Order: sequence, then C-alpha cells, then structure tokens
Amino acid sequence: MAVTICCAFLSFFLAETELSTSGVLCVVSSGLVFAYAAWPRFTSRETIHTVWEFIEFVGNTLIFTLAGLLFGDKCVRYLYENMGSAETKLEWIDFFWLIVVYFGATVIRALMIMFLLPLLNCVGQRITLKEALVIVWSGLRGAVGLVLAIIVDLELNANSEKQRQGAKILFHVGGMAMLTVGINAPLTKPLLGWLGLTKPPEWEKEFTVHFEKELDQRTSARLHQFSQRPWFHGAHHEFVSELVPQLASDHEGKHPDIRQRIGEALTSMKGARSSRREAENHEKNLLARYREVFMRAVEHQHWEAIEGGVVNRSSKVARLLLYSTESCLDDSEEPLSDWDVCQGMLEGTFTYPILGAMWHTLCPRCYLLEHLFPSPSSLLLWKVYASLSYIKAHVEVREKLQEDVMLNAQVQEKVHQESIAQQNKATQFLDKLPIEAIDHGKARMLAGKLLHMQSEDVRELNRDGYLSDKGASHILHVIHASQRDNEAFLYDIEDEVDNNEDEEEDEEIMAPLTR
Repeated sequence: MAVTICCAFLSFFLAETELSTSGVLCVVSSGLVFAYAAWPRFTSRETIHTVWEFIEFVGNTLIFTLAGLLFGDKCVRYLYENMGSAETKLEWIDFFWLIVVYFGATVIRALMIMFLLPLLNCVGQRITLKEALVIVWSGLRGAVGLVLAIIVDLELNANSEKQRQGAKILFHVGGMAMLTVGINAPLTKPLLGWLGLTKPPEWEKEFTVHFEKELDQRTSARLHQFSQRPWFHGAHHEFVSELVPQLASDHEGKHPDIRQRIGEALTSMKGARSSRREAENHEKNLLARYREVFMRAVEHQHWEAIEGGVVNRSSKVARLLLYSTESCLDDSEEPLSDWDVCQGMLEGTFTYPILGAMWHTLCPRCYLLEHLFPSPSSLLLWKVYASLSYIKAHVEVREKLQEDVMLNAQVQEKVHQESIAQQNKATQFLDKLPIEAIDHGKARMLAGKLLHMQSEDVRELNRDGYLSDKGASHILHVIHASQRDNEAFLYDIEDEVDNNEDEEEDEEIMAPLTR
C-alpha cells in the first residue's frame, strides 16, 4: 500500500515541479505501468482494492466539492457584478457557449463512435448499435477534467492578464461536468430500459436459475449436517426454512430443465432460415458465455498457484499466465487460445547469455536483474513453470466443471475439447524440454508450495493462540528466508547435467561395494 500511494503522489509531484508537465496525466500513465508490473506481486489483492476504492471515493468527493465551489463562485460573482458589487470575468455569452459546447461534445462523441465502431468490433467484443448509443450518451465528464481545469485556473490566476482566461476554462469544464452529471447520468437508466439492455440475456437467466438450484441443494445438505451437531440440535427445520427460503422457488414451474429448454428451442428453430440463424446466434452466445466461465476458473487457478507459492509472483511467468486468460476473456467469441498466447510470449523473450553469466557471478541473489535480463537457462525454467502451471489449471477446471452440466452438454463438450487441444500443445511443448529442467522446475514449484503451507500453518497457530507473536515471527523469518532463496536461486542446466553425470559415475564406482 505504501508503494502504490507513493507511486501516485511522487509521479504527480515530479511531473508538476521538476518536469513542468501534466501531473494528472503522469499519474494515469504511472498507474498503467504499475498495474502491468505489480499485480502478481501483491500479497493481498483484497487490501489493494479496498483501500484504493476508499481513496477513490474520498478523492472524487473532494474534487467535485472543490470544483463545485469554484464553479459556483464564478457564477455568483457574475450575478453580483450585474448588481455592481463585485468584479466578474464571465459574460452572458459564456452561458450560451456552455450549452453549445455541451451539445457539440455529444455530437462529436457520436461521430467518433460511428467512425471507430468497425475498428472497435475488430479489437474486442462486438458492440451493437444500441450499446454504441449508450456509449455516446454516457460520456460523463468527471474528476480528471476537473482537476486539470482547477490546476489551469490556479496557474493563470498568478498572471493578472490571464485571470479571465483561467476563469472561463474552469467555468466551461465545470459546467460540462455539471450538465453531464445532472442530465446524462439520471437519464441513462431510462435509456437502458427503453433499449432493452437492462434485461439479462437468456443464457444469463439459465445460469442464474442453475446456480440458485445448486445453492438450494447445498443449503439443504448443510441444514441436515448442522442439525446433527450438539449446539444446533433441536432447531426446528420448518422455522429455519422460513428464515432461509429457497432461492429457486420463484422459478419452479416457470423454467423447465435448462438442457430441455435449449433442446426445445433448437428443435423449434429448424424450420425457416431466420430461425436457423437465431439458433446459431444462440449457440454462439452460449459458447462465448461458457468460455468466459471456463477462463475465469482458469484465472482463479493461476492466482491460487501464484498466491500458493507454486509460481513466483515476481516472475514473468505470473504475468504471462494472467495475461493469457485476460486475452481469452476479451475475445470469448473465438476458440480458446491462451496457450498460443503463452507460447508466443515465451518464444519471443530475448535472452542475454553474457549479462546472465555476469549476474550469476556478481549478484547471485538479485533475481530482479535475472528477470530483466534472463539467461537461456532461466528462460528454460520459465517455460517449465508456464507449461506445468497451464496444464494443471486446465485439468483441474475441466474436472470440476464436468461434474455439473450448467448449459447444453454439447456446448460444454466443445469448449472442453478446445481446452484439451490447447493442453496438448502445452504438453508437446513441455516434452521438448530437457528432462533435467523439468525435474528441477517441479522441485522448485513443490518447495514453494510447501514453504507457503508452512507459513500458513504458523499464522493459523498464532491466530489460534497456540504460538506467541515472538515465536511465530521467528519461524516466519526462517521460512521467508527460504522462500527468497527458492525464488533467487538461479538455474544452470550445465551444472545440473554435470551433477547428474557425477552421480552416475559415483554409482558405478560404488556398485561393487554395495553388492
């Protein structure tokens, strides 16, 4: 948290005071760079989200309050000037131009969306005309523009000749924010309802109904299990059921079995040509939706590997695995291709044999330099990490999802076949790597997992009161030192091969004695 906050404030301070550039834009740019490099390194993602959501709320509140006071000051001074009691820097024509700018900005935004819509549809998920209309209307002007306007007004106020210009800039930017927040924002909800975008898609309803039934079954099983325990024995099941109603009760009789509904819909669509097109679109939507579910589960498996110590959170492998899942989530209408993304990035990584040998000699524990300038042996180890983690994640996700059919069985089977095809590519990629490197990578990953479990056990003993803070701190210090050694220990395949040859020679020499 300290690093993230310092990054934000220092980037703004250095940009404004030392480099004479925009501090606001520098903060935005530093946030983009920081998000790319730092997310896998965070030990607690929940803390980052919680604290920065609070900072964002406080910052937005302060900015809008300050901008509102300054904007109101300009307007009130104008009214006082007409009464002859104060000096103003605004005129009646400024209010007219504010309305013109408001409508002009909306028209310009509509033209930009219209011309860029084909390009946007080629880059990510397709945007319908209704969604494009909402994008045009929801162009709210907020904190970034207000901060820039306040800074410009403060800087121009130092020059008496440009005070009028600064006041007009703040007036128009603040007025645009006021009009968009006061007009566009309240009318966005009716616009979404009129366009029918608030209605969830058909497959979203099917997912909701399915998981409601799933939760009802789990709740019934838990009720039966907890009722057998002494501290819950005697609780009336009927009264508990009234307090915890069934989630899927509202859908009973309204929604038949999901597979039956999809089958009936697909059967009834076999008539006309337009019906076939609707059936194809429906199946495409189901495939896209299930791919999103599948890849979110894979992403969760990657995060468990990172947070569980199996994959070094500061390595390129962690960012690579997360980026591959995000790439598939952004393009869920296409077949799964996350391993293709991983393999392309791995094979496109440059290695620095001379620099790598230098870091091995001078700074053997400085793994940051090894990540910036990887040696061929370290890249080989990254390939092992990525392949093994990828295969494990896909296998576990398929095993969990095969236990329950959430949608059409054919849809799930098709996505699972796409996953198997990608997994086979990863397996073939792994088989081409030296067996010594694979065994070494497995040993490192297992050691990281065991060390993480040790640290979790120590924290649990400390929370339960069995281990004092001082004792827990002592044990954790030893574990953390071992974790750093496991992360910083550099791999050299030549040393590994030499060690294996020496072991084979020793076995041959000692063979007569052991007999």
